[in-house]
Amino acid sequence: MSRRTKTLLPTTAKLLSPTVVENHHQEIVKGQERQAKYYNRGAKDLPRLKKEDKVRIQDHGQGLKKSPSVKATVKAEVGIRSYEVETQDGRVLRRNRSHLRKTTEDEDEVDETPPTEIHTDEDRESNQTEERQSKQAVECQREQKVEIRTRSGRLVNRPAYLKEYVSLVF
Repeated sequence: MSRRTKTLLPTTAKLLSPTVVENHHQEIVKGQERQAKYYNRGAKDLPRLKKEDKVRIQDHGQGLKKSPSVKATVKAEVGIRSYEVETQDGRVLRRNRSHLRKTTEDEDEVDETPPTEIHTDEDRESNQTEERQSKQAVECQREQKVEIRTRSGRLVNRPAYLKEYVSLVF
């Protein structure tokens, strides 16, 4: 498509004949290689995973929201970068190496929850007295009128719609 279009203006026959473009494909490939070199200059290869390695995967599940990572075990290497992993709930998934993070934790590790506190009658009574004292302190604060002034000396008035609310400043 390197010829000129026909026109009513007088042109020579030499200008109407197409010129052959050579090595165009090689120039495109050379440009792609140059782009790949700069794109990949900071990249590094991830280490290979072995069978029975403990990993964490991002389970994509439902929708676009990110879900917490799931513990899994590597079952087999399927391709160059693909691995077959089995999650804790028994699902077998195929994931790319970039989506797998090797961990040192055991798969059977149980998440420990903090022990729950047992409330006794004495605790309840002390909580009730503390609540009474805090209510009395709030009532005392309501009774006190504090005048707040700006640096320039202007008196700051509290907005009327905030009269029902407790504030430590006003």
